[in-house]
Amino acid sequence: MNLALKFDRETKHNEVFYEVVPEHKSIADSDGSVWWGKTVKWGKEGSGIAEWRIEKLKEQLRSGIVTKVFLFENKPSVRAFQAEMLDITRDFRKIDEGKIPLYYRDTASETEEYYLELKEFEEIDRTNTLLSLRRFDDPEDIGFLRSFDRGQSPRFYVIESDTSVYDLINKAKENSHPDSSGRDPSLAKSRLILTETLVSDPKVVKWIKDLYKGECQICNNIIKTPNGNYSEAAHIRAKRDEGVDHEENVLSLCPNCHKQFDKGAIWLNENLEVIHYKDGKIGKLTIHSLHTLNLNNIKFHRDKFSNP
Repeated sequence: MNLALKFDRETKHNEVFYEVVPEHKSIADSDGSVWWGKTVKWGKEGSGIAEWRIEKLKEQLRSGIVTKVFLFENKPSVRAFQAEMLDITRDFRKIDEGKIPLYYRDTASETEEYYLELKEFEEIDRTNTLLSLRRFDDPEDIGFLRSFDRGQSPRFYVIESDTSVYDLINKAKENSHPDSSGRDPSLAKSRLILTETLVSDPKVVKWIKDLYKGECQICNNIIKTPNGNYSEAAHIRAKRDEGVDHEENVLSLCPNCHKQFDKGAIWLNENLEVIHYKDGKIGKLTIHSLHTLNLNNIKFHRDKFSNP
């Protein structure tokens, strides 16, 4: 079990801005570890991490299993970091206050938080890390998952696998080779944009992907990979338009059709025919007998793009 969480690059305290990772990393480098406080919304059902998950993490740590925390800066920042976790608690009395960054040390005991003891901060490639994590549990909109029944919250994402996430992410480094100049290859600088139409509820994601076995409902293509068929669970009515994670608001699409659907290059008419903005009718939506669609969402999407 590993954790992935999002954070703001900078935080303001007493009218002064502090960079979160450097403040924590400096303590970890000098003192061997640092306590990272994570605020949660107490009193809200499903907030934070369920107690049984904390106990499982503690048991894992006691067994000497390397446990990673993947830290993703909130947009518009695109950096990511990883650190090794030594402990997790929500009992402030168990914390060495001297290992809390000074800028919030005086308020830490008054805020309801989880605390993670971390060491060995390292900046990592955000895009490659997210792609690697997807090979485990498909965190398609990391940091915004609604899976309270699984003992986690929108502020924490738990990655579980029989294989080490750390090993997978570093596998690319092991397989890399110098180029003709003799220099080691460097990762391309890139930005990963996670669109709001990616479905975040893992149960809905699994349901739609299993139902269509990776087939795109628009073009009927199937992308085959060593890890199985690949498809994306896409909202019909986007989250920013008050769309929800529900089977009636989800399509199984290939990345190409998904992007065109998001951008309004294609939409569905009242007969569920696929309409291209330039070429007109190009096909008809494939629908499984167990897949009921909300026609109001389809109309909303159509009206949004066909009548700009």
